[in-house]
Amino acid sequence: MKTEIDNRNLVETSKSEEFSNEEHLKRRNLVIEKNYEFIKDYGFYDPIICGSIDGSDEKPHDHGIIRSINSKYTPNKLVKSDPDRTLFVSGLNYETEEDKLRNYFKKFGTIKSLRIVRDVVTGFSRGYAFVEFKHRSDASKAHHESYKIVIDDRELKVEYELERKLKGWKPRRLGGGLGGYKQSGQLRFGGRYKPFAKIFKTKVYQNKGKFKY
Repeated sequence: MKTEIDNRNLVETSKSEEFSNEEHLKRRNLVIEKNYEFIKDYGFYDPIICGSIDGSDEKPHDHGIIRSINSKYTPNKLVKSDPDRTLFVSGLNYETEEDKLRNYFKKFGTIKSLRIVRDVVTGFSRGYAFVEFKHRSDASKAHHESYKIVIDDRELKVEYELERKLKGWKPRRLGGGLGGYKQSGQLRFGGRYKPFAKIFKTKVYQNKGKFKY
């Protein structure tokens, strides 16, 4: 069993030097100008932007975003896989083992590495995994054909790995990440499953009812 240890020593709770309100406002202006669907197209991760349905929020609106801003995260430097050929698989059943994932993803091409991330103390699955393919084309095909797949009675989310590609990335456990459920009150936008909405549409919706015709 190949295991990637979730090393909590890589996470600090001190104020991150990478986040500043001035830089956030510059990134926000770019989002308003471009209004892409996906955060990967901007090349950065901004907790306030990803906490906004259309990316245009100026200030944080939930405690998770504030926690993300005030945290410092360093990606695991021991990971040597190629992020352009690596998929991030989340929402796993905690009983799902590596062999079950391998049996599904191997139909898309040669798998170079596959790791379910596990708790450093208990060894239990943390509910997500990384799958690296030998070829980018195979990773692309697996990504394209694995939208809302179900394994062991759980609907999985399959994204490209982003933490080593986006400056300022913060994982879900620190209030960042992408996706989430409405019930959690911490939805994060800009990913495959919750892309940014078009700004003009959200503004029209917010102003609905304010005008008489």
